[in-house]
Amino acid sequence: MVNKLRVFAFIQGDEITLFINKRGTGLSRQMIYIIIKELAQKSGIKKKIGPHTLRHSFATHLIE
Repeated sequence: MVNKLRVFAFIQGDEITLFINKRGTGLSRQMIYIIIKELAQKSGIKKKIGPHTLRHSFATHLIE
């Protein structure tokens, strides 16, 4: 699933889109949550995980 994502900085007006789908439109926050949830499940992670969990993990590692 990860190889299907393309990272792309797309600026239109005041909106910046970092992740786009196959159609070239921005991924919704719900779709990003679903992708993270599926990848966590495939990785064997049993805890509930979402984008906010990754944000906190990243911040914790910056502090260390």
